[in-house]
Amino acid sequence: MQTRTWSLLIAVVWALGWAGVGLAAPASQVEDPAAAETGTLAVWASSLYPAADSPGLLEVVALYPDNTAEVVSLYLGKGSVVETGTWEADSEGAVTVLLTGTQEGNSPEPVTLALTPTAEGLLDSGTFLFHKLEVVTPAELDARSAASKAAEGPEETRNEPVKPLVGDDFGSVWLSPVYPAADGAGYLTVLILYENGALEQASIYLTQGIIQEVGSWETEGLGSLTATVTGTLERVYSNAASTLYRQRGDSLVDGLFELASWPRVTPEALLAASDPSGTYVTNLYPAADAAGTVGLLTLYANHAAEQTTVYLGKGAVTEVGSWASQPDATLTATLTVTLTGTLTGTLTGTLTGTLTGTLEEAYETAATTVYTRTEGGLQSGLFSFFRLTEITPAMLESMAADLAPAD
Repeated sequence: MQTRTWSLLIAVVWALGWAGVGLAAPASQVEDPAAAETGTLAVWASSLYPAADSPGLLEVVALYPDNTAEVVSLYLGKGSVVETGTWEADSEGAVTVLLTGTQEGNSPEPVTLALTPTAEGLLDSGTFLFHKLEVVTPAELDARSAASKAAEGPEETRNEPVKPLVGDDFGSVWLSPVYPAADGAGYLTVLILYENGALEQASIYLTQGIIQEVGSWETEGLGSLTATVTGTLERVYSNAASTLYRQRGDSLVDGLFELASWPRVTPEALLAASDPSGTYVTNLYPAADAAGTVGLLTLYANHAAEQTTVYLGKGAVTEVGSWASQPDATLTATLTVTLTGTLTGTLTGTLTGTLTGTLEEAYETAATTVYTRTEGGLQSGLFSFFRLTEITPAMLESMAADLAPAD
């Protein structure tokens, strides 16, 4: 049995031991962390996360009253994957989903997705944070329709143009509650408004399938926009279909149907939240009085730092100090390493322990270097540091076994 992994996430997630990043859910979405009330459908949707070869990835987990489960992986601009299986919850609200197949058939090996409740009312898979969606019943929809007709007043909207809510060239993300569907467990809509005027819309019909459509959008005066769907990822429609949305608070409204502004995790935020501890090495750079120089920087989990600068043909200098990660206002993570002296003697600590060597020379003034974090490692001026893969004893034994001659 395998534990769920996410092969198409941005490369930094593979390299760095990141532990779940998410933005705050809309206030209406933070509810009881229990997976599903007895006898009712519960649906959870993740924030929009970076993906390796797609503008983004959003996950939807549907937990049905009969303890069957459905997981939808929506890759913007690429398509979707629907997996099915079963689920169970413990008394603390933690949910275990066992995925045994896709819409095309059974999987070769079952995959387990473990969801743990957080203090904010979300579910944490260890990779994604999931927000609980409102499930609108047919009776509730009828009641809203009756109330809307009874009101018959002018609709209140924002007196300003609709603008993307994310401060970059991506655009904005909008997600609907789960509404009743004629021939399925319900449906929800994901709407992406790109900064360049393009749009992508995914209609997820639970237990039935997904339709991913593309098109364009434009503002219609103050507080409204028109979304025009022109086709799917595979074909162009003969006739485009347009919908006029009015902005009400942080929602887009079309009659009884509403899309809420949805959180998106940017690549910068994902990188900022990942753990940078590990060992990094530079390329070979020229040196004034040596054949070249190579730097080796280790950031220990306890925030101790060790840097060895090797001068080819001359020797090496090892310095020790500390490090701290400090995201800036734009969520571009920087790393500050402060070196306090040189090191001599034998190191007897472990990677997670304290360095027990002695200082040969304590610097009168500590030397601080700021590194900008990149997907592949660290950058300090002209010097690039690349993160090394740690080979564990178990990995080494496995490699040795693979190289051993067959009996």
